Amino acid sequence: MWFGIKSVQRAFINSPRLKLILVVLTLVLLLASGYGAWTAYSMPLEWEERVTLVNYQQQGEFDYQVYIEPGQLFSPPPAEIPTDIDGEEEEHQYFNTLIDNMEVGFNYVFTPDYPTTLNSVDVYIVAIIHGPSGWQKEVPLKSTSAQDNHITISFPLELEDFDEVIDDVEEELEIRRYTEENIYSLVIEARVDISAYTGEDWLDDTFVQEMEIGVGRDVLTLDDELNLDQRRYYWGRFGGFSYKHSGSFSYTIWLDEDKTALYGPGVTELQPEPYLPPLIIQRPSEAVYFLRLIDVIKSSFSYSFSCDQPVTNLVEEVEVTAVLEYPDMWQKVFTLVPETEKSGNFTLEFPLDVIYFGRLTEVIREELGIGAPTHDLIINAEVHTSAETPFGPIDEVFTQTLKGAMGTATITWDEEMEKSEPGAIESTVTVTDPDVPKYRLWSRVLLGVLLFVFLFVAWHAVWAKPVMSKIEEEALKAKKRHKNVIVDIAKLPPARREQEVIPVGSLEELIKIADSLLKPALHQASADKHTYCVIDGLTRYEYKSELWQPAKEELTEGESSQK
Repeated sequence: MWFGIKSVQRAFINSPRLKLILVVLTLVLLLASGYGAWTAYSMPLEWEERVTLVNYQQQGEFDYQVYIEPGQLFSPPPAEIPTDIDGEEEEHQYFNTLIDNMEVGFNYVFTPDYPTTLNSVDVYIVAIIHGPSGWQKEVPLKSTSAQDNHITISFPLELEDFDEVIDDVEEELEIRRYTEENIYSLVIEARVDISAYTGEDWLDDTFVQEMEIGVGRDVLTLDDELNLDQRRYYWGRFGGFSYKHSGSFSYTIWLDEDKTALYGPGVTELQPEPYLPPLIIQRPSEAVYFLRLIDVIKSSFSYSFSCDQPVTNLVEEVEVTAVLEYPDMWQKVFTLVPETEKSGNFTLEFPLDVIYFGRLTEVIREELGIGAPTHDLIINAEVHTSAETPFGPIDEVFTQTLKGAMGTATITWDEEMEKSEPGAIESTVTVTDPDVPKYRLWSRVLLGVLLFVFLFVAWHAVWAKPVMSKIEEEALKAKKRHKNVIVDIAKLPPARREQEVIPVGSLEELIKIADSLLKPALHQASADKHTYCVIDGLTRYEYKSELWQPAKEELTEGESSQK
């Protein structure tokens, strides 16, 4: 070990650059080791981490089908309605003298957009007589009750009976002055009272349709307006409901068999052309629709729930509402589907009466006196889902919106009708790194080793001094004391034969000779010997300092002391 230390010291003495490199290198390694130890101790042994235990996904989708009235825009109507030159509907005239008797029929159909339970359908047929003198009288004709959404009723129409009523009334009033003949108008009115259960609420409504008959002196006039369709929207306690009333009158006139000149033999009865109801055209979901052409919009909302873990007690509470608003001014909320409990994937169907909403905006604009013609119609579906999983409960609210811009003539819907929303159940766990203690231990060991190496190198770099022999120390001291006299040279000039070499006993005596002769003292150093000389012509004064000489002298002095 001592030999190694001496070797390091000698290397430092012989190469200062090596000393600097080793000091810097060991310092850099020490600092790097210190940083590594700091990093190891900064690493947490334990920490909390969020982990996902359950992944689930909720997905909703709106859809709607628009049913429009037939027309030239999307398809030609099935039949043209004949009109006269003024564009009014034609009237059919029948001659009184040819008529034997007459029968009137009424057909009614109740069409809900979604299944309902009919409680009762009551039909009342009355005749309203508009007398010649301006009075009115109602005469019951026929009535029936049923629990069917399609009812057909027929009854004879005896005009002689009405003539008798008119005669009696006119006679009592004593105001008939000009003619004995009855000229009046007769309105056949059908009233349908309907009561139905929608599944959430009771619906009560009345449908009224009229057929006008003009009774003249010679002719009987019936107009062609025999059919009536009315779509209505009912707002109950739990939401809205769309349905349609469809009524149609018909009649048959039997002719006098003896009077065949006008219509020809074999023609015994007259009827209007059969009524063919227009086919409602179904249109797919598009961006723009015209309100005047819409019959009904059947909408739906579908919801699905999926999970990567087993789920139990899955319950979904869904509610669909419509918000009609004028942004930043007013809004009204309507319940389309009341809060309903479902389980699993489901689809809810509900009608959307945009005609009603359009008329409502017009009424509100008139009442307020302000507002743009365009309003927002927003359909909101909200699903509250709860379920149990092996890793905890799920309690989420999923909301999806379908927005439409409703103007005075059109309605435009957003094209984005699907929405997907992921969810997860997470938990906090404590994580332990088993490698951290190893990092800390080895960082301490490495730091200690490098600290020792750095101190070793730094100590010897600072305190290492040249290891000199006595002759080297003597030469160094002489050089310092007589630097103006002693001259170091690589090689002394050889002694000539004629030159006398005079040995000198000490270096001090040689320096004195040099001073007295005013000559330099030449110095040649070698590994084991230092030679000094002063040359004065043919005289050469010489002093030699050798390693063995001091050791031999010390030994001789020791032996002599022992003796």
